[in-house]
Amino acid sequence: MSVVSRILKFFTSTPVVLRNIALVVLTFITVILFLESAIRTLFGYSIVPTNEVGGAALVLIVFLSLAWLYQMGGHLTVSVVVDRIPNKPRRYLDLFLSFLSLFFVSFATYTWVTMMSATYESGRRFYLLHIVEWPFQLMAVIGWVALGLAVLNDIVKRLMQLLGKSR
Repeated sequence: MSVVSRILKFFTSTPVVLRNIALVVLTFITVILFLESAIRTLFGYSIVPTNEVGGAALVLIVFLSLAWLYQMGGHLTVSVVVDRIPNKPRRYLDLFLSFLSLFFVSFATYTWVTMMSATYESGRRFYLLHIVEWPFQLMAVIGWVALGLAVLNDIVKRLMQLLGKSR
């Protein structure tokens, strides 16, 4: 197996692992929220602050699933104009849009790293849970990095297709 093939395989498998972690978090939060609702209804008291636990879980689910969703082609797209472009120019446009996506993901990753760093330095904690916030932001950063790797993988595949077709 060549080095490029191994790298592409890593880029392809990482989003699936993160998606599986997100599914575990989704299952966990579903059970916790069900138990919270049942205990509050039956006994009249709360076991967890649902807004903080639910919010933290939502961050994990969304950001850990970004790269997998990108690989599956599940992100929202507007392709009314792009679908009407002939095949060859469309491949170049798709490559350009992939580079644009990589730029956006890089900027978003930088923003989240900056925010996580500030949260870490301030020692900010969830109000009711009293646990630090930065690990949840770190998971979001990992999700952004995985999305960047998925976009990079897409760029490499598109470049290989363009170079393979032009020879």
